[in-house]
Amino acid sequence: MSVVPASSFLTRLSDRLGLPDLRQHTALVVALCVDAIGSGVAGPLLLLYLTRVAGLRLGPAGVLLTASAAFSLVVPAIIGRVTHRLGARRIVVGAQLLQALAMVVLLISHQVPVLGFAAMLAAIGQRAFWSSVFALVADAAEYAADDRDHDRWFAASGMIQNAGFAIGGLLAGALLLLPGPTPFVVALSINAVSFLGSGLLFARDRARPHADQPNGRQPRSVPDGRYLLLILANTLYAFCSVLLGVGLPLYALDFLHAPAWLIGPLLALVTVLGATGQGVGVRRTERLRRVTVLGIAGALWVVWGLLMAGLTLTSGAVLIGGLVVATVFYAVAELLHAPASMSLSATQAPAVGRETYLAWFQYSFAIATVLSPSVFGLLSAVRPNLPWLIASAAAALAILLARGAVGESGNRVSA
Repeated sequence: MSVVPASSFLTRLSDRLGLPDLRQHTALVVALCVDAIGSGVAGPLLLLYLTRVAGLRLGPAGVLLTASAAFSLVVPAIIGRVTHRLGARRIVVGAQLLQALAMVVLLISHQVPVLGFAAMLAAIGQRAFWSSVFALVADAAEYAADDRDHDRWFAASGMIQNAGFAIGGLLAGALLLLPGPTPFVVALSINAVSFLGSGLLFARDRARPHADQPNGRQPRSVPDGRYLLLILANTLYAFCSVLLGVGLPLYALDFLHAPAWLIGPLLALVTVLGATGQGVGVRRTERLRRVTVLGIAGALWVVWGLLMAGLTLTSGAVLIGGLVVATVFYAVAELLHAPASMSLSATQAPAVGRETYLAWFQYSFAIATVLSPSVFGLLSAVRPNLPWLIASAAAALAILLARGAVGESGNRVSA
């Protein structure tokens, strides 16, 4: 009986899972995971740290974090202007060091001005990181030996980060079993170390930087009209993506009167599918154009929104089953949208100044994240199921806008 070499088995397994060859960029893969674990530990506990350890009241603590996040919205535009000169790798490393410094400052001083300064550093670093890190993923994807690995790299990065956030969230839950301020201090300390460690790993990655075309042209500081239309389309997609986490617990418990035990498993289902299914989603849709895959994700979100809105007419077992089915529609849309949107953003950007365009593309996620809570609250005050109807309309409009932005370009390379 012949023995199948381990390397051959792993290669076939990776192909079935829709993963690229990760061996050439081990440092990048580990860095993404380390960063996500650290953020997953500290993110859920940061507000509690400010209130229980630093001594702020809940209102001022929330305002401090919100104001810092709003101020950081200028960062992608600034990154877009300087990234072609500094390089995405330097910006990512600098962003991680800045966030590590912010965690240290939060730990050593509890004076309000210093806490505000630290929160600002953390928000700026986080926004700079997200505005640059996908340029590194795009570099790894561009020089992949297998053409199919281009989109698979974006799927892999999403899976790695989702898995890291999930692990971090579990660690955060375990820390809460400890008494007193210990969980919150340990969480921020872990995050500081994770930022330092991932920064060093990002610096060590061997991916070749994207080379601009040698024609002497200076890159644009603002994307062209078609790309801005793509950003608008993805902002609507991102609104659908963010809305579940923002609105599901409140809608299900306060308006639908669903059992409280159901919320955790529903959110866990989304996390598990996101951490394991993106590669398979890419593999199953490799013969389709990227904008078509986005259209499928949008159609699923249309159905999801309508299902969520219609749940006000149900109760009991039908309500529980409806929430599960709607969440599955959401999760599949999410795992299709995430890699397709990032891959499309990279391929639609011009060769000269691609990093600038990718930095601007992050505005779609930033705007959706900042606006979704207030939009959900205002619409829910009018009618409980109105946010979900608006999400369906937003997804339908996004399908049309994305097709208008991309036109006939952006085809996948099938095997």
